[in-house]
Amino acid sequence: MQKKYGHDKGVVLVALTDEDETKVKSFAKKNNINYIVGISAKDVRGQFGVNGFPTAFVIDPNGKIAWKGHPAMGMDEAIEKALKKTPPKASGGLGNATGTAALAKADELYKSKEYAKALAEYEKVAKANKDSDIGKKARAKVDAMKSDREIMVTVQDVETRKKCEGWMDMARTLAKSGKDSEAAKYYQRVIEGYPDSIYAETAKRELAKLDI
Repeated sequence: MQKKYGHDKGVVLVALTDEDETKVKSFAKKNNINYIVGISAKDVRGQFGVNGFPTAFVIDPNGKIAWKGHPAMGMDEAIEKALKKTPPKASGGLGNATGTAALAKADELYKSKEYAKALAEYEKVAKANKDSDIGKKARAKVDAMKSDREIMVTVQDVETRKKCEGWMDMARTLAKSGKDSEAAKYYQRVIEGYPDSIYAETAKRELAKLDI
């Protein structure tokens, strides 16, 4: 669906779930999900009257629900009908309103010194709105951040932590399941990828305890 429509046709795909962030991130990575996925959506389920899974909605550019149902039972037709009836007014990307909101979110993250998240948001806005003023502002911010050594050190530290913690969690889960050989592969990723980090030291200790 994302490949068929994407942003170039004015359609933004958003998936919502009430499952926890760790589980969702793992699933999204494993299945190469390339669209927006929101978590902690338990309240939304009640507000939209969702009683079965999966349930899909087609919301037109005016914010009105144009269709609701199982995605395999008429969703394509509903999207095409909505596009013909109320074509998107914004040209390219997420649209001016959404793009402005996304840029503001990135700015707030930057002010809060959450540089890794801010950089990711700016890059997303720049890519989705590359031909607009919003996209140009986001791209300029990306370039400025990447030229700032202190900021990039912080970003890299965050990325290192996320990767290592993810691999360590996977290794520990596999080890608990008795899959020591598989667990060892993830410990080795930490040790070889970030040999001078505290994660590598921990990985070495835990690896030594495995029965391999």
